[in-house]
Amino acid sequence: MLRFTEGDNRLNIRSVSLVIQDGCLLVHRDASEDFWSLPGGRVEFFESSQETVVREMQEELGWSATAGGLQFYVENFFQYNHRRYHEISTYYPLTLDPQPDVKPSQPFNGIETDCDLVFMWVPIEDLPSLHLLPAFLKDRLQRPLDGTEYLVVNEL
Repeated sequence: MLRFTEGDNRLNIRSVSLVIQDGCLLVHRDASEDFWSLPGGRVEFFESSQETVVREMQEELGWSATAGGLQFYVENFFQYNHRRYHEISTYYPLTLDPQPDVKPSQPFNGIETDCDLVFMWVPIEDLPSLHLLPAFLKDRLQRPLDGTEYLVVNEL
């Protein structure tokens, strides 16, 4: 995985899935956390960021997916667990095949054995009231997605 640490600073290179189905967004969180984020993970050496989101969906839920074109390129600066992060993220819309049943606001578990991930489908209109990080997603996903956007998010 592409992650570099120097002292209390960390650089992550992460690829993120935008899975929207039946007006709902797929989110996840570690069972021990109080915030939600979008599924994805760190890019592996010599793996494209588009390949990463497809691999992560298979690893985390056992779902097959096809990635669309780049939606967001995000440089995110934030603090987590007493560490400062500079995270470079690529966001791709994913199409799941076959499409799973969407049951809004009913959490379900992932299949990975080395972490305890909880997933949930959230209606897009409910995002503003969800503790979702990075927070820009709550507003931005209320509008149509068209073309690639570059964003710098500084939460330090």
